Amino acid sequence: PAVAIIEQNQTVHSIQFSTEGSYLVTGSDDGVVRIWGQSGNSRWTERATIAHNRPVHLVKFVMEMTHVLVCCDNRAILYKLNPKSLSFSV
Repeated sequence: PAVAIIEQNQTVHSIQFSTEGSYLVTGSDDGVVRIWGQSGNSRWTERATIAHNRPVHLVKFVMEMTHVLVCCDNRAILYKLNPKSLSFSV
C-alpha cells in the first residue's frame, strides 16, 4: 500500500530525498522545483518553490543539503538553501 502521495500538475522527471529523509525535492515539466517537508502522519507539504520557464530535468540536494542543483535545458543552476525559511538565492 502507498505510504504517501505527492501530487504535481505535470510529469515529474526528478525526485530526491534529503539525507535524513525529512525533505524531498522534485522537478517537473511545469518548470517548478518544489521542496517538500514531512509534517507528520506521512503527510508531505510544499515548503518552497523555484520557478523556471522550461521543464526541469534534474534536481538534487548537494553540499550536505545546503544547496539545490537544478538542470533545465542547457543550464545547471545552483541555489543556496536558507534552512530557516527554506528560501533560495542564486
